[in-house]
Amino acid sequence: MTVGMSNPCLSSQESTDTIAWEHGDDVVIVGEEETLLGLEEELQKHMILKRRALLGPDPGDDKHVTILNRHITWEGDGPDSKILYESDPRHVDIALHQLGLDDPKSKGVVTPVTRSQGNYDDIILDGAKAKLFRSVCMRIGFVAQDRTEIQYAWKETTRHMSQPTAGAMNRLKRLGRFLKYRPRCVQVFRTQESPKYLTTRGDSDFAGCLATRKSTSSTQLIHGKHLLRSSATTQSAVSYTHLRAHET
Repeated sequence: MTVGMSNPCLSSQESTDTIAWEHGDDVVIVGEEETLLGLEEELQKHMILKRRALLGPDPGDDKHVTILNRHITWEGDGPDSKILYESDPRHVDIALHQLGLDDPKSKGVVTPVTRSQGNYDDIILDGAKAKLFRSVCMRIGFVAQDRTEIQYAWKETTRHMSQPTAGAMNRLKRLGRFLKYRPRCVQVFRTQESPKYLTTRGDSDFAGCLATRKSTSSTQLIHGKHLLRSSATTQSAVSYTHLRAHET
């Protein structure tokens, strides 16, 4: 197989239309069943191999597997087949419990961020509260990798990881209340014709941070109708015009 040029964790074999992805000792391979079984047999000659699942449309194929705390489910057959992708919802449950929002009386909110003045309270949190803040931020950060709608709120919150403040905790609790309102997000990848190109979208706000006047850039990488990657990033320099913010 040929190792990818932009990412050495990706490999492909053009003759069999096979793609492999590697993360540590976890390997995911996409291809025809006959090719995969032959590759599995060959690999077993050189290493101890454990097959977690063989997803596919046939009745005897597996329909669900958990990979790196992501749930992947195969549904349907033929042109109506689709793959469901979701980060493990237990992370949201644990985060809500850590924030004290797992009580049935706690109410959710419909937006993950707000421009409340309380978000800019610069009182430094003490040891225990700072530790809690960092723990919840890291857990929600895992979920945010696969949830576009919370990436900006999470990014704004984690800007205070080195020195957590009362305002940052307010942001985190707001994000937690949104996750209580919408705890799960399942991406659906439907069967589609192979696109000839990737679509990249980018945008930014202007001086969105009231404290530093820095702007935020956002990007999306789309393959046909499938969202592959998205991001929200604070710009390193202050932009003095809308045009400059969009160009950065």
